[in-house]
Amino acid sequence: MTLGQRIQAERKRLGLSQEGLGEALGVTRQAISKWEADGAVPEVDKLVALSRLFHLPVGVLLGVEEAAAAEPPRPVPRWKRRLWPLLSAALGAVCVVLVLRVNTLQSGQADRLLAAALADGLVKRGMKLVSGGTDNHLMLLDLRDEECTGKELEARLDSVRITANKNTVPGETRSPFVTSGVRLGTPAVTTRGMGEAEMKVIADCIADCIWHYDEKKDDISARVLALTKAFPLYQ
Repeated sequence: MTLGQRIQAERKRLGLSQEGLGEALGVTRQAISKWEADGAVPEVDKLVALSRLFHLPVGVLLGVEEAAAAEPPRPVPRWKRRLWPLLSAALGAVCVVLVLRVNTLQSGQADRLLAAALADGLVKRGMKLVSGGTDNHLMLLDLRDEECTGKELEARLDSVRITANKNTVPGETRSPFVTSGVRLGTPAVTTRGMGEAEMKVIADCIADCIWHYDEKKDDISARVLALTKAFPLYQ
C-alpha cells in the first residue's frame, strides 16, 4: 500500500472528507487530493500531524514497516551490527530537531499574535508604546507622560504577580535606575496556552496598576490569580 492509499484509507476510516482532513491539517483540499493520488509527498510537519491524527507510527504510515516485514530475514553483517546503534542515535537526533523546529515555528507565530493583541489592549486603555506597537514578541511601554515611573510600575506589577522589567526609552528624561519605560513580552503566556482574550485581561491589569493601583490592588491580584489557575504551568 502506498502512502497516498494509506492516507485515503485512514481518512475514510475516520469518516473525514478531503475538505475535513485539509481543515484539520491546515492545508487545501487540492493538497489532500495530490497526496492520495501519490502526486506529492506531505512535508515533515504534516506527516507528524497525520501520524497523530490517524494514531499510526510514521513508519507504518510510510509503509516502511510493511516493506520490512515482507522481506525474508537475512543475516546482518557484523559491521552493520556495530554501526546500527550510531545510526539509530543520529536518526533520533534528526527527528528531535525536526519536531523542535516545527514547535518553535508554531510557538514563535503564537508569540507574535499574542503580543499584537496585548499591544492593542494597552493602546485602547490609553497607554503609549514605543514605535506605536510591536511586530515581534516584545513591546516597550512609554511612561514619560505619566507620574508612575518604570521602577514603580515594575514593583507594582511584581506585587500582583506580573513579571516585567523597567527599561529606558528613546528620549529618556529619568535616571537609568528609575526609567520611563517597562518592557513586556508574551513567551511565558504562550507557554501557558493563553489566547487573545486573556491578553485583554492582562492589558487591563497593567493599566490599572498605572492609574488605579491603590484602590484596585486586591482586585488586580485576584484577576491574575484566576488566569494562572485557568492556565497552569503543568497538570
